[in-house]
Amino acid sequence: MLTLRQLLSAIGPGDWFTIIDLTDTYFHIAIQPDHRQFLRFAFKGTAYKYLVLPFGLSFAPHTFTKCVKAALAPLREKDVRILAYLDDWAHLSLTLSHVQALGFSVNLRKSSLILSQQFSFLGLETCSVSNRACLSEHRVAAFHRCLAQFRLGRKLRFRTILQLLGMMASMIAVVPLGLLKMRALQRWTQSHRLCAPRHLQRRLTISPSCMLALLPWREPSLLQQGSPIGRVSFRKVVSTDASLRGWGALCEGAAVRGVWTSVQCRLHINHLELLATFLALRHFRPVLTGHHVLIRTDNTTVVSYINR
Repeated sequence: MLTLRQLLSAIGPGDWFTIIDLTDTYFHIAIQPDHRQFLRFAFKGTAYKYLVLPFGLSFAPHTFTKCVKAALAPLREKDVRILAYLDDWAHLSLTLSHVQALGFSVNLRKSSLILSQQFSFLGLETCSVSNRACLSEHRVAAFHRCLAQFRLGRKLRFRTILQLLGMMASMIAVVPLGLLKMRALQRWTQSHRLCAPRHLQRRLTISPSCMLALLPWREPSLLQQGSPIGRVSFRKVVSTDASLRGWGALCEGAAVRGVWTSVQCRLHINHLELLATFLALRHFRPVLTGHHVLIRTDNTTVVSYINR
């Protein structure tokens, strides 16, 4: 499935976009004849069965995405830059003729075939001129409406808490340190040891620890900052390692090392590994700024990010 991170990394400065929308997307995928018996239903005494992929099946999005990738493969071989719905404007006519020749029905009313350097995707506003992506006003308002329900001492359904976590997870691509900021709420939720299929209606009391976990998300500017977009043109690799006595790091032939204090020596080795990574980043920061950075510790890539 196309993710926001894949989308944002595929956009370059000054790109132009068009949007091609399909009509009844899933209905373009036929069901194998001997499988149609499993998609039967009855209505007012009459039995029906689906001949095409129905909406509502859990595997429908994945199936449709795989089919679309295969359908668009010939266009990518012609250097058409297309991400399921995002198309390189220079090949618009080629793309339209290709998808229509395959039998896809294009919804011209919902499509945007006029060249633009801004577009919306899953509540994300992206601009190739400013080279930034940010959440739409509608998306921000929906999040704040859900967040406003979390008040100290109030009892909320487990479903509502999972809904808020889902919103956070969908926004982490453009919220600075978003994944880190949602960890505290995840831990608070997991501490209740509830199971989503069975306990969606269970009510939980919003505690002080929950309110503390949500504090970063109440910062007014958090959802307004957005995130830079663009492809990774080149990257730098930082290799780190740690023992119970000291640490070391290497970046493009330059090395740095240190010895732990008596207090640090008593920390867990996992803590020391992460501390070594932090110290290495702080030391090499002047040469890493503006680059895509891979951090390797014990031959394992633990962090991959763009250092701004």
